[in-house]
Amino acid sequence: MESLAKILVSLYRDTPSHDEWVVACLEGSWSGLVGEKMAQVCRPLAMRRKELTIEVLDPAWLGTLRGLKPELLKRLREAAGSEVLSVCFELKKTG
Repeated sequence: MESLAKILVSLYRDTPSHDEWVVACLEGSWSGLVGEKMAQVCRPLAMRRKELTIEVLDPAWLGTLRGLKPELLKRLREAAGSEVLSVCFELKKTG
């Protein structure tokens, strides 16, 4: 049986709000996907052309997250199928 998130994402495929739905679905299951500790230092921010931008809240974690990129991408693909093909990291802007 398909998850509700995958069904919702498929309903919005090829619409202007598709990427927003992918991000929203990932946000809803973020701590389960990446673990509680990692969920406290990063979050899905935006999606463009199947690349998920992950906002890093704590700069000290940036190197660790980059090192975990292959594992993180694997988990995201398992959760979202072919909706996420790559990830990039962006430090949270302060100001």
